[in-house]
Amino acid sequence: MLYENKLLQPYINMVLEIMGIITAVASIAFIFAFLYEHGFILTATEGENIHDVYGWVWFIFLFDITLHIALGSRLKEDKYRRLMWGLAILFYLTLIPVIIPNRPVGAGPFLWIWDILHSKYYHYSLLGVFSVLYLSNGLVDLLGKRINPSLMLAVSFLVIILIGSGLLMLPRCTVEGISWVDALFISTSSVCITGLTSVDVATTFTSFGQTIIICLVQIGGDRVNDLNQLFRFVLYGQSLLV
Repeated sequence: MLYENKLLQPYINMVLEIMGIITAVASIAFIFAFLYEHGFILTATEGENIHDVYGWVWFIFLFDITLHIALGSRLKEDKYRRLMWGLAILFYLTLIPVIIPNRPVGAGPFLWIWDILHSKYYHYSLLGVFSVLYLSNGLVDLLGKRINPSLMLAVSFLVIILIGSGLLMLPRCTVEGISWVDALFISTSSVCITGLTSVDVATTFTSFGQTIIICLVQIGGDRVNDLNQLFRFVLYGQSLLV
């Protein structure tokens, strides 16, 4: 395997690190483009530019996946390797509409599969999943060895709250707009699972804004479970010390 060659391994690692930076930039570009497309009212030219960004991000991700497979790089955990192989197969399936650009005539399972693979929701979902994975893996590698896990968990609450408040202020998230204080309060309440609101959620937020609130609640619930597990670990450790 190329990755196991001791002479080539330093150069391969350098190439993979460069691709890691490129994929991180592409992931950020996709997230900003997706939020801009769904958070603001776009002109025809802006819509075309955003779809060009999607195309470039798709090409970069496809090239990165192929590069890792060609170089034979391996993940440390088997479960992550299986996950990435599954996602890679799903990503390669997006090539079918590229190879067969015209919609098949007639009916049948192949037409149904082509419609799914050609759907923008399928593409957006895969690009979003890979963007989150690339960024999360990069942050863990960058900060995981330098920051205490308990501090990272607490900081994650703050980061999610600030991101959520910014998303709730997007024009398409509300009917007539919302102040930054109300957006921060709703985001904090959602992430911390308190159920308190400073505005009427049903009449203030659009379906897109309500979806963001639901996502914040789900993320906050997962974070709370992690925090509870951390507290149990700390208390159990203290009881052992006593």
